[in-house]
Amino acid sequence: MNTQGKYADVLLQDGKELQIEVANVNGGDWINGSPITYVNVDANSVPVVTLSQADTFQSGGTGVVTHDILENSYGMVTTFGEVSGLTLADLAETGITLSKGDILYVSALEAGKYTNVAPDRATRIGTVFNAVVGAGVIFVNPEANISLPTIFAGLNGATAPTSLPAGLGTYTPITAYGTPLMVAMVADEVAGTITTPVTGIYRPNISLDLAFDNVGGAGKKEIYLVVRNTTDNTVVSEVKGFILKDAETYSFSGGSLTELTANKAYRLELRSELELTNLTFSQCNFDITSVHIRQ
Repeated sequence: MNTQGKYADVLLQDGKELQIEVANVNGGDWINGSPITYVNVDANSVPVVTLSQADTFQSGGTGVVTHDILENSYGMVTTFGEVSGLTLADLAETGITLSKGDILYVSALEAGKYTNVAPDRATRIGTVFNAVVGAGVIFVNPEANISLPTIFAGLNGATAPTSLPAGLGTYTPITAYGTPLMVAMVADEVAGTITTPVTGIYRPNISLDLAFDNVGGAGKKEIYLVVRNTTDNTVVSEVKGFILKDAETYSFSGGSLTELTANKAYRLELRSELELTNLTFSQCNFDITSVHIRQ
């Protein structure tokens, strides 16, 4: 049995479907079948939603528009059950063809679109029951972050700096890396920074081998490797070492758990009690890997 609600073009399939009224606030016009994400609540205690896009961990998708909803108006969203009368080509990410039996994931590239290939931040909205143009049907059963990835970004092969000044008060950044590796986290090889997308516990991993001119009989001198939050200009962690008499190399390695904050950039820096000249990196690997993210 179907129930007619306040919207003439929406029927509720009793016992087979769950719906909720939502507000489209300055979101453009939405077509039937578009995935949406909860944002907040308006003055009338109606949930405000926006088109979903799987480019952050918070915007994966909570339901599907069940009829066309114009901008700055109210309408209905299906949170469980069938949504029909669709033309799936209008809902597909560019270059994707949706077919009967496909699992639908929210697109990471285009808001309000679907892909049949799971992105890094995978939110599964449902399944295609029928792909006929104008009569397409999808079964809606949203599951956010179904395969939460290990968030990772790595840099290696730094070529700068080429010297370190004498003075423990001077912090010199390590920059100019090779091509970065990234999974849901951004690395800037030129600046030598890695930016975390979400707050949580991470493990910064470091493997650093320095080579430099012979320091002669300078004796035991301090050297430090620093992880700095460059956004807030704060030191996150620091490892102390000692350069010994007649040394021409020094190495740092390891990784420890630390709480890092969303949308902050982190990089390695060096400071040395002794001037180091003709500095090169026979190895320089810096990566940050998630342990537990807070959504």
